[in-house]
Amino acid sequence: MHTSRNRFLRLDTIVCVTLLLGATCFGLASGCRQSQNSNSAPSSQAPAEFTHNESADAAPTNLLEARRGFDTDLAVKVRDEEILEIPNERLFDITACKSSAGSLEAYISLPPEDGKVYPAMIWVTGGFPPGGIGSQAWEPVDPSNDQSAKVYRERGMIMMYPTLRGCSDNPGFQEGFYGEVEDLIAAGEYLRKLPCVDPERVYLGGHSTGGTLVLLVAESTDIFRGVISFGPVEDPFYYGEEHLRYKRGRIKERILRAPIHHLDYIRTPTVVVEGTQGNIGSLMALQAAGSGNSNLSFVAVPHQDHFNVLAPVNAILAEKIVSQPSAPLTLTVGEVVK
Repeated sequence: MHTSRNRFLRLDTIVCVTLLLGATCFGLASGCRQSQNSNSAPSSQAPAEFTHNESADAAPTNLLEARRGFDTDLAVKVRDEEILEIPNERLFDITACKSSAGSLEAYISLPPEDGKVYPAMIWVTGGFPPGGIGSQAWEPVDPSNDQSAKVYRERGMIMMYPTLRGCSDNPGFQEGFYGEVEDLIAAGEYLRKLPCVDPERVYLGGHSTGGTLVLLVAESTDIFRGVISFGPVEDPFYYGEEHLRYKRGRIKERILRAPIHHLDYIRTPTVVVEGTQGNIGSLMALQAAGSGNSNLSFVAVPHQDHFNVLAPVNAILAEKIVSQPSAPLTLTVGEVVK
């Protein structure tokens, strides 16, 4: 995946302006080749009101239950036909996870041949579509923009980089923060069954669009020991029209993709992180909405941006996960700024 730091530094300026208007537009660029089966565009109307499940049935207990009975109606059907790069065979293999969309490929790090079990991290990179990191997973990267989160592997964790429906020549179409939630839950269930993985210590993390997606997963399941979300937005609507997949005339399409409306469903320790010079408006909006949920921690790191916040914070979290196996996932700004 090709990422341009300069492009997104320019976007930071745009983000600051749009935040004043109540919207945030942030994400990473993707170099994937894509094909569209439809050129129809959704309307630009924003919903007037957001609610949870409108039925008279029992209140849902997670986002998947809130989505039950609702089928997304895609305005465009997009597939990325670029296959995964061959990984460094000393570090990674390619595996496949069975999801509702079909068999989805992923990079998975090779475990030591010692018969022990290890904690594991599923990491979802940013961009459009999220996931599918490529050679950054095993090649040296600039620590000021380390989107690989490889420190978890380097600290002894099993590392998985999943690809999702409609990406990397996988079956299905990109649904834009909808069915991809099921794909990540399937990846978590897959890892929990591996003989080298401690099933009670599988973590999920992501950055930018990947951060938004993992936040939706945290609202949908409690199978993960902890969830780490860097730089998410409160509502993917703010990524812009070109990245929306659903028909915007259907208000519930947007509601069921926006993490800000479902934060009370989170039952897993979840840390949301952003630099104060990055996409900070979205973190503040999420913090205000999620302040009543003790499972949520929000950390605004002073003097850091959307990218350089990744390496130092991931290093701290990796150390805590490995050295404190029985502790819940937590993070405070005091642990980052010393």
